[in-house]
This record gives sequence, C-alpha cells and structure tokens, in this order.
Amino acid sequence: MRKLLAFLRPLVKINYHYPWAVLTTALIIAVASGYYATKLVIDTDLANLLPEDYESVKALNHLRESVGGETALEVVIRSPDFQINKQFARDFIPRAMELWDQRRNDHFVNRHEFRRDVEVLKDYALYLSTDQELRDIISFLEEELEDARLRANPFFVDFEEDFEFEDDAQGERDEQLRRFEKLYHDLVPSEYPVNADSTSLVLRFFPTGSQSDLSYIRDLFSAFEGLIAE
Repeated sequence: MRKLLAFLRPLVKINYHYPWAVLTTALIIAVASGYYATKLVIDTDLANLLPEDYESVKALNHLRESVGGETALEVVIRSPDFQINKQFARDFIPRAMELWDQRRNDHFVNRHEFRRDVEVLKDYALYLSTDQELRDIISFLEEELEDARLRANPFFVDFEEDFEFEDDAQGERDEQLRRFEKLYHDLVPSEYPVNADSTSLVLRFFPTGSQSDLSYIRDLFSAFEGLIAE
C-alpha cells in the first residue's frame, strides 16, 4: 500500500498545485476521445475478417463479381390466378432491379430468373441423361419397336393375349413409360417456376453483396419488403 501511495504522490502534488491545468488537459482529452469515438464504425461483413489472400476469400469475391451473392433471394407470388401472378411479376421485376443501396453505392441485385428458355432443353434433353437412363430408354424403345413389328406382320398370332401375365407385362410397360415421362419433365422444367397447381410463382434475384454482410442483408430485405408492400 505504501508503494502505491508513494507512486501516486507526484500526481497528487500536480493536481494540488495546478488544478486548472489538470482540468483543462482532462477536458481536451475527453473532447478528442469523443470526436474519434463518433468516427468508429462496425464492419458487418464477416468475410472482411479473413485475409484477402485466402483462396476462399478470392473465390467468394470472384463469385460475387460474376454472378452476384452466394445465395439467391426468392420472392414467392401466390394467388389463385396464374395470369395475375405473371402480371405482378412483370411489374415487380424492373422496380426490384432498380433498388439502390445507399450505403454500398450499388444496386441491391444484378440478375433475376423468371421465365425459363426450355426450347433448347426440349431438343437436347437426352444429352442430360445418365448412361443408365439412356440404356433404359433404348431397351424400352427396342421392345416397343419389336412389338410393333410383330403386330404389323399379318401372320403374327399372339398366343399370350388370353393369359393374365399379358396384362402384367402391359402394366409394367405403362409404369416404365410413366417413369420416362417423369424423367423428361425433371430434365425439362416448366417455362415458369410454379408449383403443381400454378398458384405460386417464384422469382429469383441474385444479390450484389455477400450474405455474410449482415447490414446489407437487413437493408436488402427491408427494401424488398417495402417494394412488395408498395
């Protein structure tokens, strides 16, 4: 305790002999500290906590510059009338693309997906199939061609028509055909991203910022919610 008092004794003497000078110095330091405290900002982009030379940071920046943010923002338009949903989407898209982020001095989004160009997929759907799917399709077509060739022969007599397993074989072919149709529809989606009964239409927007930037995400949702309400 004595050592502490001995250490503080010079400060006490200065305060005793020069009170106004000490008070003035304290006020100047307080004002300067308050000024610089107002200049402090919080970087809400968590990606900035990592060094720029990290491969993950480089990949993230390249992705952001080329296609936008890492995750698309989806807006679901729901009503019983599909035509009204499409009209709302056509009115909404240009306004959404113009939304401006004042903090980053950039648009909130730079791309969108609405109507798909499915004509190319219709023509080249088989190129997207797997080897096993192609083998199944070829086998099915060969069986159908052989069956059609036999039935076109006037001397052909089907002795299996009266047996129950003929119905089972036909049922298997029908099931296989339905499976191929489902595969085709999976490879070639609908022109518009809708649900099964076309009551919900989905718009996808690609943000210009990163989802790790919490302030940007908050401003993005706020801007879109305001536009939807408007």
